[in-house]
Amino acid sequence: MTVSKSMERERTQEHSATGAVGNNGVRDVLIEGVLEKQGRWNKCWKQRYFVLESSGRMYYYQSESSKWDMSQAIKVIPIDCEAKITFSRQDKRNIIEIRVPSDGSGKRCCFLSTDDEITLEKWRRCLTSAQSSILFTTCPLNVRSW
Repeated sequence: MTVSKSMERERTQEHSATGAVGNNGVRDVLIEGVLEKQGRWNKCWKQRYFVLESSGRMYYYQSESSKWDMSQAIKVIPIDCEAKITFSRQDKRNIIEIRVPSDGSGKRCCFLSTDDEITLEKWRRCLTSAQSSILFTTCPLNVRSW
C-alpha cells in the first residue's frame, strides 16, 4: 500500500509530552506516524508505523491498527545516550539513521525515510527531545572531566 505525501503528513501526529506512563495505562507518546524503513538484509523500503515514547523507546509495527497492542511491535529501537542519530538527504529521500549498540557485534543501524521535509522536521524535533531528556536523566556527567 502506497501512501501519498499529503496522507503521510496527516498521519504523522506530534503529541505533547504530558501524559503519564503507568499511572493510568496511557502511553506517553511524543510522535507517531508512517515512515519507510530499509530492511536489514533485503534493502528494499517498506512502510511501517512508528511510535516514539518520551521514555526513549521507539516501537514499530506492520500497520497503524496494531499499535494498540505493544506485543505486536516488530521491534523496539532504544533512543538512549548510546544511540547516534543523524539526518541527511540521499536520492530524493530524507533519511533518519539511528545507530544503537547491538548484542556484541558492534552497532545496529536502522535507516528510516520520508519524502516530506515537514515530517522529517517533526521526527527530528521529537527524537532530539527524547534523547535529550534521556541524556539528562540517565547519563550522568563525568564530574572528573571538569
